[in-house]
Amino acid sequence: MHSAAPALPSSARRQRVALFTGMLVVACLLVGGFAVFDLTVTGYTHHAAAEAAALVGFGASLLLLRSRLPTARAMLLAIGVAGVLFLYKIFTGRMEDAVLVWAPAFAAMPIFLFGVRGGLCWIIVYDAILVAGLGVAAASGAVTGLTGAAAVNAVGATVAVALVVYYCEFSRAEARRHLREAALTDFLTGIHNRRSFEAEAERELARATRGSHLSLALIDVDHFKRINDRWGHDVGDAAIRHVAGLLAGNTRRFDIPGRLGGEEFGLLLVDAEPAAAAEAAERLRRRIAETPFPGPDGPLALTISVGVAAAEPGAPFHQLYARADRRLYCAKEGGRNRVVAE
Repeated sequence: MHSAAPALPSSARRQRVALFTGMLVVACLLVGGFAVFDLTVTGYTHHAAAEAAALVGFGASLLLLRSRLPTARAMLLAIGVAGVLFLYKIFTGRMEDAVLVWAPAFAAMPIFLFGVRGGLCWIIVYDAILVAGLGVAAASGAVTGLTGAAAVNAVGATVAVALVVYYCEFSRAEARRHLREAALTDFLTGIHNRRSFEAEAERELARATRGSHLSLALIDVDHFKRINDRWGHDVGDAAIRHVAGLLAGNTRRFDIPGRLGGEEFGLLLVDAEPAAAAEAAERLRRRIAETPFPGPDGPLALTISVGVAAAEPGAPFHQLYARADRRLYCAKEGGRNRVVAE
């Protein structure tokens, strides 16, 4: 199939933005509370200053999220602020085992925000800095209160959390991909369904207005009802798959085949002038006629009728479809097993 990956649906994007907003609000409350705590209780003024700076960063992320700028900018700022804050707190001041609890917390965020691949890159960089920093700190004794067991547990927990989140996000992405393919693919033949085919046609029509050619071939399997009436719908389905396989296997890589319903197929001939489109349709007609379908009682010859129309500049798809459909009707009225083109 030749479909591009669709963008994240608006409803899914709204849900992600709403959840990210909630995460930022919680992050602001946490760093604000810790800033007050470190300033008034522990006396770690440098930690309090870092947490106050993080509060400003998370607040700026919230403002970016509410603006019309791409959501990724807010995510980049927030994830950078969180990562730097975690590492700063671990490697400065008096080390306490409780501080290392925050190391695994970072591992869940990048994958959720940036997806499986982008998030994994963030986590690899973060873990590399964490491991190197803990190793240097343990070897030099520059940071007091750091035990080897605490460091190993922090790194291990970070990797474990990253793996679990990675698996969950990867599974979710795969499920979403399968659902998207199911929504755009004809369940019987594996080629574009009508909805997907028309969406591809609209995209190609928009491209055709910039100077390229586009033709549409509408294809109907001749006397298909006789197959269903004689051998049943299972044989009829097999015949449909047979035709779809020949359609997909005997067109150019960038042409777009689709099943529009029943025994009707469509073929978008990209960058094909009317004469070339008619020749391609005729080659396809001969190929199908010369490739018998292995029916239950032996090889069964199938034929198709084809109507071909070329896109007109600025004309919508339904007009192109109507013109191709009229030629398909002429092909069937003229005796079937033929191509009628402009």
